Amino acid sequence: MSTAEKIAYVAKALQRRGQAGSLAQIARLLGVSPSTVTRWIANDTVPNRSQQEKLDLLFRTIVNADQGNEDAGRILGSLLGAAGAGLLGLGTGGILIAAGLGWLMSDPNTGQKGKKR
Repeated sequence: MSTAEKIAYVAKALQRRGQAGSLAQIARLLGVSPSTVTRWIANDTVPNRSQQEKLDLLFRTIVNADQGNEDAGRILGSLLGAAGAGLLGLGTGGILIAAGLGWLMSDPNTGQKGKKR
């Protein structure tokens, strides 16, 4: 799944949860500017490794929450809270250590469990 497709999925999922789902909100969650997200969507630039890891983590969390994973739902709720954007800065390793949730290691393109990165 492309970066633009992941961003579109995240935006729609946030809207389903009563959030704005705007580029500004997604940018805040990822720690970048809205113009950066716009450039990713247009394929003018690509996320650097750290940015891609944050986007993949957000995407996988949302996919797993959509599939009914209660732990993912709780983490997503925390991410969407006032101080939540900083949690993505921990990266996958930090989240795994903090929460012990193996599903976060799911395939970054599909969000499905049991696939290698």
